[in-house]
Amino acid sequence: VAAFTSVRDAAKGLIGEPIAQFLDDRFPNAALIGNVSCPTLFIHGERDSLVPPSHSVALFKNCRSRKLLITPPGMEHNTNLFTDAQFLAIPAINFFGLPGYQQDEPPQMPQRFYEDGRQAFVSRQAARRQQHVGGIRQAEGSAGSPWFFFCGCPTSRSK
Repeated sequence: VAAFTSVRDAAKGLIGEPIAQFLDDRFPNAALIGNVSCPTLFIHGERDSLVPPSHSVALFKNCRSRKLLITPPGMEHNTNLFTDAQFLAIPAINFFGLPGYQQDEPPQMPQRFYEDGRQAFVSRQAARRQQHVGGIRQAEGSAGSPWFFFCGCPTSRSK
């Protein structure tokens, strides 16, 4: 995600080329990408102002393994990849071939999970209240006060 060709190249756009030349190039990704042999998914937002998308395009062109480049138009450098399934979920599922999940649209919950459950909830609550009221009446007969049922201690004062 938001891959850069090298630290020095990424810094050129931010601090200028003269200063960037003094940086140690610890991650020469452009020189190493040809050695990658596993499937590689590049995701780089078109609105990335920190690392230009051209870095990922250059890496994509030099990558010799099976590859895919995704450049979502509304994505910036720090965009949360989980806000839109088109940013990460769908490309990853389709590219890496997760069985049973390859599709153009994100999975949808069945409509039955969105059905209004208020009536069933109200019915269950009414049944619980009936049982609870019945329990209090039983406690009233045995202890003389419904509060005995809640705390287990006598509520009437002995004289």
